[in-house]
Amino acid sequence: MSVSTRRLNVGLIGAGRSGRFHFQRLCLRGDMVPVAVVSGGPEELSVADPSGCRVVADDHELLADESIDLVLATSRDPGRIETVRRAIDLGRPVAVSSPLTEQELAL
Repeated sequence: MSVSTRRLNVGLIGAGRSGRFHFQRLCLRGDMVPVAVVSGGPEELSVADPSGCRVVADDHELLADESIDLVLATSRDPGRIETVRRAIDLGRPVAVSSPLTEQELAL
């Protein structure tokens, strides 16, 4: 059995405090690389700019990018569950940085 040396391309949804934390940690890994970020505020520019990570207009654009291997949802936005569900419906692997509430799961 061989071990893959290909890095996973990660798309981040949210570039607030949690998003920046995860972005920095991803940059330190050898097996994952952040390639796109979407956020509702100006902070995504400071996150993405130095690394060459693309800033995309919205979560639809991020989810349409076939080069992304993993979607990391770091946003605590109330609408995040729709984005997570859309990613799952598209067959994309998804990680969520903070637990989903029972209310979100019931939607």
